[in-house]
Amino acid sequence: MVFSDKEVILGTREFKVPGESLEDISIEWSVTAGDHIISANVTNATYLTKEGKTTTASLSQSTAKKEKQFVPKTVVQKEEGVVAEEKPTLLDTIQSYTPESVTNVVSASTKSSESFREGTGTYLETKKDAIKDQIQEEKIAKESGTVKAEQVKSKTHTPLLYVGLFFTTIGSFIFNNTIIFYGLGALILFFILKKIYRKFFPKK
Repeated sequence: MVFSDKEVILGTREFKVPGESLEDISIEWSVTAGDHIISANVTNATYLTKEGKTTTASLSQSTAKKEKQFVPKTVVQKEEGVVAEEKPTLLDTIQSYTPESVTNVVSASTKSSESFREGTGTYLETKKDAIKDQIQEEKIAKESGTVKAEQVKSKTHTPLLYVGLFFTTIGSFIFNNTIIFYGLGALILFFILKKIYRKFFPKK
């Protein structure tokens, strides 16, 4: 059986199942953050005849139903025999220093902001990796002389990929760094408030 994540083969495993019975087959693999589409496909299936001969089996369904999963970037890996502790979030830090009377209001707004930051950071990180893979594929294709016709016509295709990689790298760095994200947010807010103040209270 071959286990895959999209087009990437995760591993293979040989197995034997007695007739008219079921058995769960699985493998272990190191998961990464982002979208995953897991599938399993039975290959080279055979069965043993009454005469003891091994014969190729024709299966009506050899591929398991594909399962789509999303893994957030904040997952904490657990080592065998060790209970992993989750890293404190910005919300936990604020709650520890904020009076209980205002905790509920702050928690709601902070949770929403953190959810947006983490979701955008994960998306940009995944997009960045996808662009890197596309650049590498085009590089290999050019070296082997198998470049697609539409790519040959478009001389700006590869440079645009590098531009996209540049911006997704910067965006991923900002959104995946709590201090930088909120620091830039505070700086932008300061200049906006400063501009509004000068508009309504101009210097004489």
